[in-house]
Amino acid sequence: MCEKCDIEEFQRFDTYQIHEEFDLKLTKKLAKEELKDLGFSNGYNTIVCQSCKQKFHYSTPDQARRGFFLKDENFIPPKNTDIADKNKKVLSWIIYILIVLVLIWLLN
Repeated sequence: MCEKCDIEEFQRFDTYQIHEEFDLKLTKKLAKEELKDLGFSNGYNTIVCQSCKQKFHYSTPDQARRGFFLKDENFIPPKNTDIADKNKKVLSWIIYILIVLVLIWLLN
């Protein structure tokens, strides 16, 4: 990390005010082209320092998610935590099995 990308890391933004102050600093560094946003993927942006090539990962707060700004080495990519889809599949199989069992019972 160098002086151009010397920005505080956040595991989460505890308040709206903290995020706004951070976002202003980040926006200034992006405007000066000290940092470059490589784009949005998997729910977060990847940002790289133009001088030392340090990578950061940034997610803005959104409702219950508090967002984060972390160096690459401190970042653990979020797992696919879409439990609702998994639950829907399980529920579909349970309903399917119940229908088959009811049909078998009715046909006997």
